[in-house]
Amino acid sequence: MGAETVLLTSAAVGVAGGVYSGFEANSAAKKQAGIYDEQANAEQSAGAFQEAQVARDFDSLLEQQKLSFAASGRELEGSPLLILDRTIRDKETEINNIRNNTARSVSQLRSAAKETKKAGRKAILTGIIGGVSSGGKSAATYQAAQNPTSRSILGASTGSGVTSGGL
Repeated sequence: MGAETVLLTSAAVGVAGGVYSGFEANSAAKKQAGIYDEQANAEQSAGAFQEAQVARDFDSLLEQQKLSFAASGRELEGSPLLILDRTIRDKETEINNIRNNTARSVSQLRSAAKETKKAGRKAILTGIIGGVSSGGKSAATYQAAQNPTSRSILGASTGSGVTSGGL
């Protein structure tokens, strides 16, 4: 096996390795993004459950208050009505807080999933660029081995004994 074969094989392995690592990173990112999406769905379901539970609890409290006022012979006006109105406002406030907190959590998780997917796609590109760069280095090494007197245009020998002026 000659030096050319070793260098070309090295270049091919470098390209393949870079591309493979990019796709592996993307695959891992997709899995993580899927976990974030599942968490967002679970958070949304938990929020809906909590909202329904709070609504039931407040509705039960309202019924108890109405029964208590009725049992005491009080009419639903004045102070008793203010108490019922306050209970209704508290219910609405609590439900809105649950909705807002749930929406914020779900939004953060969905955003994390989106950013993770984006990072995975970027890893593919980075892997391809890294692989091509590795292949380019191997090709340059091969070229230098084939023509040891050839150098860059940065003021070194061109192989013909003539020196370029540099940049």
